[in-house]
This record gives sequence, C-alpha cells and structure tokens, in this order.
Amino acid sequence: MAERFEEAVAKVRKLPRDRRDEAAELLMSMCGEGPGALRLTPEQAAEVERRLANPSEYATHEQVRDVF
Repeated sequence: MAERFEEAVAKVRKLPRDRRDEAAELLMSMCGEGPGALRLTPEQAAEVERRLANPSEYATHEQVRDVF
C-alpha cells in the first residue's frame, strides 16, 4: 500500500499549485487537522438544514419494483 501512496504523491506533485493545495487540504482533513477538517461551508450547512426541514418523499419498495 505504501507504493500506491507514493505513486499518488508523485502525481500530486505534478499538479498546478492550487490543485496541490486542494490535495493537501484533503489529506489534512482526513487526519483531523487543518482549517477544512471536514467542515461544511455556510452554504452547505444551510442546504442541509433546508433539506431536513422539508424531507422528500421516497418511493416504496413496491413502487421501485414496479418500475423495474
């Protein structure tokens, strides 16, 4: 697995700086560090709140089965 990680790092090193920064933020968030440690933006949080306030209706198993 270490080889796969090293391969990924080598590819990231070839990316433009802004993409390397994005990759670094992702890795840091996976480690629970950094400013973007898997936090929602205010817009994302508002969308979650909106969807929780107005949940969609889902099809029943029978309805899905009938479609297929």
